[in-house]
Amino acid sequence: MRAISLGLTLSTGAWVVASLNAQTIAYQSYGAKAGIPVANAIAFDPNGALVAGTNDGVVRFDGFRFEPVPLPGLAQARIVRITAAPDSSLWIQSDAGDLFHLGGDDRITRVNVPSVLATELAAYRSWQRLRVDTRGHVWINGWGPGLWRFDPATTRWSHVDLPGDERIVDFFFEGPDLLWLASERKVGRVALNSEHGTPPQWSPLPRRILFMRPHSPGRAWIGTDAGVYVRGGDGSMRRALGGEYAAGRHAEPDADASGRLLATAGAILPGQGRRTGVVRLGGDGGVEFPRSAGAAFDELLPRQLLFGREGDFWLAHEGGLIHVDQEYLVSYPVRAPNGPAEFLTGLTGDSVSGSLWISTWGGMYRLRNQRVERMSDLTRRATTQPTAGHDGRHWWREYGDLGFVADAASRAAPTGSSDHLVYETRAGVRFVARPDGMYRMTGQRAARISGRRFVSAYVAEAGDGRIWMAPISSVSTRLDTVEGDSLGTECRACLPSSLRAVLDTLRSLEIVDMGADAFGRVWIAAGRSGLVCIYQTEQGTWESRRLQTSDGLLSDEVHALFPTPDGRLWVGTPRGVQGFRLRPGAPSLDAVLEFRARDGISREFVSAVFEDRDGFLWFGAAPGELHRLDYRHMPRLSSPRVRLTRLEIDGVRQRESNEPLRLRAGNSHLSITLAAQTYRQEERVRVEYRLASSDTSWTILGSGRTIQIASIAPGRHRFEARAVRPGEPPGPVVRQDFVATPLFYRTWWFAIAVIIAFALPPALWYRNRVERRLAIERLRLRIATDLHDDLGSGLTQVSLYSELIRRASEPQVAAWAEQVGDQARSLSEGMRDIIWAIHPQHESWESLESRIKDYAVALLAPRGIRLDMQGTAERTSPPGLSTDVRHNVLLLVKEALHNAVRHAGSRSIEIRWHITTNRLLLTVRDDGAGFEPSRESGGNGLENFRRRAAAIRAELRLDTAPGDGTRVEVDVPLRGRRPSYPSM
Repeated sequence: MRAISLGLTLSTGAWVVASLNAQTIAYQSYGAKAGIPVANAIAFDPNGALVAGTNDGVVRFDGFRFEPVPLPGLAQARIVRITAAPDSSLWIQSDAGDLFHLGGDDRITRVNVPSVLATELAAYRSWQRLRVDTRGHVWINGWGPGLWRFDPATTRWSHVDLPGDERIVDFFFEGPDLLWLASERKVGRVALNSEHGTPPQWSPLPRRILFMRPHSPGRAWIGTDAGVYVRGGDGSMRRALGGEYAAGRHAEPDADASGRLLATAGAILPGQGRRTGVVRLGGDGGVEFPRSAGAAFDELLPRQLLFGREGDFWLAHEGGLIHVDQEYLVSYPVRAPNGPAEFLTGLTGDSVSGSLWISTWGGMYRLRNQRVERMSDLTRRATTQPTAGHDGRHWWREYGDLGFVADAASRAAPTGSSDHLVYETRAGVRFVARPDGMYRMTGQRAARISGRRFVSAYVAEAGDGRIWMAPISSVSTRLDTVEGDSLGTECRACLPSSLRAVLDTLRSLEIVDMGADAFGRVWIAAGRSGLVCIYQTEQGTWESRRLQTSDGLLSDEVHALFPTPDGRLWVGTPRGVQGFRLRPGAPSLDAVLEFRARDGISREFVSAVFEDRDGFLWFGAAPGELHRLDYRHMPRLSSPRVRLTRLEIDGVRQRESNEPLRLRAGNSHLSITLAAQTYRQEERVRVEYRLASSDTSWTILGSGRTIQIASIAPGRHRFEARAVRPGEPPGPVVRQDFVATPLFYRTWWFAIAVIIAFALPPALWYRNRVERRLAIERLRLRIATDLHDDLGSGLTQVSLYSELIRRASEPQVAAWAEQVGDQARSLSEGMRDIIWAIHPQHESWESLESRIKDYAVALLAPRGIRLDMQGTAERTSPPGLSTDVRHNVLLLVKEALHNAVRHAGSRSIEIRWHITTNRLLLTVRDDGAGFEPSRESGGNGLENFRRRAAAIRAELRLDTAPGDGTRVEVDVPLRGRRPSYPSM
């Protein structure tokens, strides 16, 4: 099971596995815990969000949170119909006779319904339909033979009479002029522009009609209680789905533009009666999706089906919503006869019958005709992996030394012999385990290659014909190779010295699976020892290499593997299954597929893996789950578009606009909520944003999906957001412009008015004071310029000369020159910090923040370390920061970042700040190795922290421990401080 936090309305989505027969499929369910206990109708709004009608009104789901959509004047009634118009706006109907229109701008309009029709709508029936034609007119079928029509342009209702007494149970429009109609036993068509009274062209059906949906021009899907039919324009009927799939309860189906139909259907299961599931019929009538998307729909009461926008589909039912997007993943439970789940240890294909053999700790099983059957009637016993002979039979041994053999058509039977087939080569040579040793059988010739007693063996046949073997005995499993009529370790003189060294190195290796790839290399799944490859170099020597997470594996543990003849390698780990593309030469891993719990499997511990002749990937997720993955047809998911779901200024909701939104600079509070427009693996999508006027890099949005901006500087700003799915280019950028206008008392004309009002002497005094301040600033600027031009250029020349001396001198002199260069560069860096600190343009907090961000990005980005820097400020503008505060805070942060990169081995660093008129609180946190503060390392790092904090009367807090990362927090008092200047 997988739980996802869905935001404001504490919602939960969980992967569930449900079954209509032996096959099962994963889907995502949203129910009471997600805030939607009942769903009667579903549709997509113009922005791509899912809108669902419940017993309490309408909710909108954007893939992250459920939000209610208020409907004005809605009585206490449930929403039973939601239909999209050609312009993507929505029409919403309740069972109390209410009708609403939801436009693309989220404007909701209530429509007055005639009392006669309202009475009919209040008597809710499942066959009632709400449709919109190409002109935007709304149509509703009532109790009688006709239809009701509403024209939004004139806001008038009319009743369209149809000859005869046929009650309409379903209808749809083909183009602007043709109306398809279905009564309980007839299907007909009528031209909308024909003269009044023209009767429909009816075609009778022998069975009761349940629904009708468009197929293609001139054709329609007809659902009956005896199956699903396709009706042609000439009145012909062709059955697309037999009566054995007829469902007892139908959800309202859906049809897409390509002519596919999504509908509920049933199947009769032995001992279970009729069970309801979901089928998807192709445009040619073929069944594309015959599996169940929910257990016991007869109990769930399905309401409506809806095709998604990304090849997925939705089901609304009395328990909430079901989202199916894992059609390429099918599962089979492997259970013992007495109920417990079996731990899968190996998978083998049957080339004759196409069956799959499953070895477990509790016995041997076979998947045949979509059913998992146990092969022997013994009590649960661990089995060896089955061996397939060229005669179509499979051999294995159940611990207790009892061997079994079975072919494609029979159950397992004891072999009646002590012989146990371990492996049969492509050339027909057999390796057989007997009580007195291991034998090599070539025709009628039997050669004993080992006198030791083995139960079975892991065997890999390389492309050059070499047989690699790991015999399984009651004591150990040790890697070996066959040399002629002997095992290599028992004829050491037969082995090349490099191969002997490799076998000795891997002597204690734990072997749980092995196989040879298309390039002649041998791969070994070594359990907790990881993945090992044995290969031959270009010089002809043998070597081995152990691959780990640094090489691309999900885990350092590997419990199953399967190399394919076309150069791929499947690997099973405790964190999921992976696929790699192999290349000749030294072993390396080029990942092509990764499948984990977030992708729909029930458990991540993969203990067996196999690819069959049809290209399906099978893997066992221990315990008890066998998955089949059609990895070739997995959808390529691109990065989705981002939508601004909520935009508020000072708590007032705003609408997106092409024109800039206006707010008050330094005083308005901006809140922006984002959502990625996707429902497929949405938890893997990363949303990024930036304020283009001040940020050059993108900031990753956290799980809250809401951005709070306390104040914005005056001027024009552009907010930008995008979504990124790993492995894909970023999605399109969504933009919203803002104009921040200063408050009236911060404008230039108000300042002039104040100066005039308080008379000229104070203004003159202020002018003199400003001139003195400007003189001091010019002095500071001249000092900074002189330092940069004279001392800076001199240090640069020293660095250059040291580099020339180092290249042209003896080693000792070169080393001294390099030290001189390093010292010059260090002094140059320190000088730049001093120049920056005393420069008059850098007194604001924004300048210090920008300096910290630039240094952090330059230090962390080349090393691939993630940076998350965010902060807040009070609405009141913070005071200017003095030179000593700016200088020491900058050096404190640089020291903390340097320690996190050079000593802690961090992968992610967070910088958080909060500034008020009185204090500056700044925190640097990393996820590195941490350390013991009480143990001095001999460096000056901690002493530098304390000295710099004391220099600005700041409170320093250090929180760290080995393995827990490091958190450095500095609390700087700002009350009473003024920017410091050099004495005159």
